[in-house]
Amino acid sequence: MKKKFKILLIISVCLLAAVCFSGFSRADVTLRANGKGSAVFVYEKAELDTSVAEREAFERHIFQLVGSVNTASGEKDMLTLQGIEETEDTYEVSYSFRRIDGLKGVGDFVWSGFADAVARESETQFLIERLSQGNFRCSLERHYDGYVGLVSLARDAADVALTPTDVNGNQMTSEDFYAAGDLSSSRSRFVMFRLLDVGAISEMRIETAGEVKYVSAGTTVEGSTVTVKPVSVAAEIQRWVQAVDETGAPLYNEDGTPQMQLTVLNEQINCFFVYFVFETSNVGVIVGCIAGGAVLIGLILAGIFTGFFKRVWRSAAMKKVLKYKSLYLMLIPGLAVLLVFSYGPMFGVLISFQDYDLLAGFGGSEWVGLKHFKHILLAEDPSIYRIFRNTIYISLIRIATNFPMILIFTLMLHLVRNPQAKSAVQTISYLPNFISWVAVGGMMFSILDRDTGMLNKVIVLLGGQPVNWYAQSNAWWWILALSSLWKSMGGGTIIYMCGMSCIDGELYDACRIDGGGVLRQAVTVTLPGIMNVIMLQLILDSANIVKDNYEQVMAMINGSGAIGDTTTVVGSIGYNAILSGEGYSVATALGLIQGLIGLGLVLLTNKIAKKSGNEGVL
Repeated sequence: MKKKFKILLIISVCLLAAVCFSGFSRADVTLRANGKGSAVFVYEKAELDTSVAEREAFERHIFQLVGSVNTASGEKDMLTLQGIEETEDTYEVSYSFRRIDGLKGVGDFVWSGFADAVARESETQFLIERLSQGNFRCSLERHYDGYVGLVSLARDAADVALTPTDVNGNQMTSEDFYAAGDLSSSRSRFVMFRLLDVGAISEMRIETAGEVKYVSAGTTVEGSTVTVKPVSVAAEIQRWVQAVDETGAPLYNEDGTPQMQLTVLNEQINCFFVYFVFETSNVGVIVGCIAGGAVLIGLILAGIFTGFFKRVWRSAAMKKVLKYKSLYLMLIPGLAVLLVFSYGPMFGVLISFQDYDLLAGFGGSEWVGLKHFKHILLAEDPSIYRIFRNTIYISLIRIATNFPMILIFTLMLHLVRNPQAKSAVQTISYLPNFISWVAVGGMMFSILDRDTGMLNKVIVLLGGQPVNWYAQSNAWWWILALSSLWKSMGGGTIIYMCGMSCIDGELYDACRIDGGGVLRQAVTVTLPGIMNVIMLQLILDSANIVKDNYEQVMAMINGSGAIGDTTTVVGSIGYNAILSGEGYSVATALGLIQGLIGLGLVLLTNKIAKKSGNEGVL
């Protein structure tokens, strides 16, 4: 029964983790944050430019567009191309997006709460009011046909009505629309978008989560699909072009720069200028809460029916706790400090499952599930491999140098018979432990600097050429490892000396009687006597293989970017996230992966230690 309960507990925890961290059950939170869904753009072949009329040329054109948008969006995953379907007269290009307000590649979006969007004196309210009057006018500075200029739109809309309507096509007055906004819930969302010069795009279909309630006239709604068609608008386009003389020759200023003049063109262009309002639901949150509550109740019921809680209460361990309850009560303050300052901050691990926004906080940031872990573990960014490589190599070199050198130094120090000399050597070796890495970094700069460094002066005296050590990236793994050895030598010695002090002196006497010299005593008496301490140190060192001391790296490299290919470690991501205010999610995910790998290495090394007949830590 105990085994079955453990299996049930593991399954329940896995289900709870899936509900909490997958992001799928929190779609409403995603939607409330920015909006997610899909869009289909229908391109008319007859209207396409001749340079992209063929299928291959058109696909290259679309992939270039999406590629540029993805590059601009970075980690935001704003737009992803799903596919291109060709019919006799059209191309249908499908996209998926997670932030409709970020799709700058296919429009200019405004996203806010419904009540805020239609509030009196707001910019959006002014635009809606103009729409309800049968015309709209806006000025946008944008890139148009290779020129940056001012595009002014004007429309009397005699044949196109853009007034507010409900999903059934019934027109509403502006006041009715404002009243609906005043009565809307906090979950209502409003999106207005402007897309100029759509050219060959004859239709746009947007699939959203949530119930659409109000749209602009001319926009149709079927279920959760909003279909929008472009409007032909008279446009006054101002362009800066190079001035020419009467013969058509270009004119230049006295300094040789082209002479520019503002040219006004009147053209007909197509544009999307519409809005729609939908209200999200709390279905995802409700499902998540129900699932989490069901798992918790299931665990409690399983514990009751299997007698688990009764056995725990009657167990020998509980009887011992009740017998020494006064001593256990003394543990409460320490446990409280441990929970508040050690386990409480672990709540921040949730950041790794979000696209964390510092201002929005935990509740307002978007849940993305395992996206960051996939990004790291699948090495989608080549720099991730380099960061982990540097972290592991620096740690391995540090362990390979520090562990044997500190042990050898301790064995040599143990052989010193003069108490005053031993104390002096041990004190001198321990002093660097009190020096901060910032001070060590300054000392290393005075040694390694190309012009004034002590090491280069010695190299010059010997007939060599000075070396710019802060540009020699290959040397820094060893520089970091050796500086760590110098600083931690005394601290590591204390641990081994404490272990040696517990060795019975009669063992050394017996070894000497048998003719054992200094080396034989170290091999047959000292090393076996401190083997448990050595194994403990190995276990602790194994946990640090994927851990970095970024304080050391930051202080030592003196801000040199030339050695970043070997000194950029996992801690660099967290440090840069703090400085820039972004990247918290990736930094937290990296830290969590570090911790899990370190835990696995500790458990593995501990098992090996026990198999070899030594004591482990667990």
